[in-house]
Amino acid sequence: MSRRIVTVENMTKEQHRRLDKKANLALTISIVIFLLVAGGLYFKYYKLRRNASGNGSASSSSFGNDGSMAGHVDMGKGIDQRKLDEMFRNGEYASARSKLEEILKKSDNNFMAEMQLGLLYYYSGEIDESIKHLTKARELNPGDIFCLKTLGQVYRISDPGKAVTFFEKNLPFQMDRKDMSIAAVRAYHAAAVKIAKNEKEKKAYLEKAGKLLKQCDESADQHIPRSYIDLLCGENAFLKGRYELAQKRYSKIPLAQKNIGNMMEKINAATSKGVIYIIKGNHSSAYGDLEKAFSLHKNWKELKAEKTIPRGEELALVIHTLFDRPGLYKRLQNMKTGKDIYKDSNIKPIGESKKLRDLIYIMVENEKNNQSEEALKNGRRILKNLDRQDGYFYDVGILQPLFRGSILMYMGDISLKSGDKKSAMKYYKQAARDSTLKKIALKRINRSK
Repeated sequence: MSRRIVTVENMTKEQHRRLDKKANLALTISIVIFLLVAGGLYFKYYKLRRNASGNGSASSSSFGNDGSMAGHVDMGKGIDQRKLDEMFRNGEYASARSKLEEILKKSDNNFMAEMQLGLLYYYSGEIDESIKHLTKARELNPGDIFCLKTLGQVYRISDPGKAVTFFEKNLPFQMDRKDMSIAAVRAYHAAAVKIAKNEKEKKAYLEKAGKLLKQCDESADQHIPRSYIDLLCGENAFLKGRYELAQKRYSKIPLAQKNIGNMMEKINAATSKGVIYIIKGNHSSAYGDLEKAFSLHKNWKELKAEKTIPRGEELALVIHTLFDRPGLYKRLQNMKTGKDIYKDSNIKPIGESKKLRDLIYIMVENEKNNQSEEALKNGRRILKNLDRQDGYFYDVGILQPLFRGSILMYMGDISLKSGDKKSAMKYYKQAARDSTLKKIALKRINRSK
């Protein structure tokens, strides 16, 4: 029995109608499937983009002025966000912790509460606990860009190598903003200074940072100010030993113009220029830039608005010690009384930063009251705490060698003043080991003989 083949030409009208109906149904089903798939992909893209731009998980100001974390996440149900923000601003960490832990007792899978606890422990200087809660938050919401960036930044403090690996793995999640790239740059810089075993490894870290900076430099926008890109490009050049290029970048940051640039970026740029001049042996220019950096701390309103921790105490001690400038105690008192930025703006130094600031005040007070043993004891505590500092000056080695040397020479001055010439020479020689300060330290040694 042969099978009859029906072609379009010999179809009846009824057969044409049935065929058109089937074709239309198939087309409709295909369009519906396409729209569902496209809608799902767009929703996923929108969610990632929304997280990247800070909506829903963090404030739009979540990127800190010195590369540190800033801003708070929206807690949603079960939290009085305004009250919690006020606790953070006032340093009421114990009360905030109690509120957040209370929420987690009711629901142990609250992403926002875990995220906020991670930030709280960071502000308190408890890095291990911070990592624990940020890791849990990431498990609850793996696609949240702010959480990824924040966790990577905390890793940078405890283990720059782990931070580098973390960012390299998670950079593909970044959308149009460059927050993750900037955080990765700072991780590469920290790794180059702290864990690179040789010049080859250091160069590799700095080159990777340079590539990311080039991308950011080409697309600097409202989320990452141009002045901050200039600061990090200067830092990258500084660490490569390209001091002329570094100064060129730092010089782009307008120190004198009030409405352009960030105040802490200006302080960091002026300080870095001063460090470069010391390296070059141009001490008069170095003094001028470091004094300029210190004087910028008088802009209390701008610093208050930025909610960042200044470094005036360290600069005051460097200027006093390296350039034989009198009035260290008066400088510190002017910062501490009347216009105390921490008091006026409710800025609370975090973790080791608070310890360092307090120790500087106490050490200088000891020296003023001729309590040499106590002053030297606190000097040793400062040196011990230096390696645990976070922030632009410390984790990339811009100010740390200079400040360490200044503390050692200050301890030498205290020993000499108390009649202990042998200890004074010991401290001066330790300061002279750093090539940056060798010339200044040798002058102290010759003067003490």
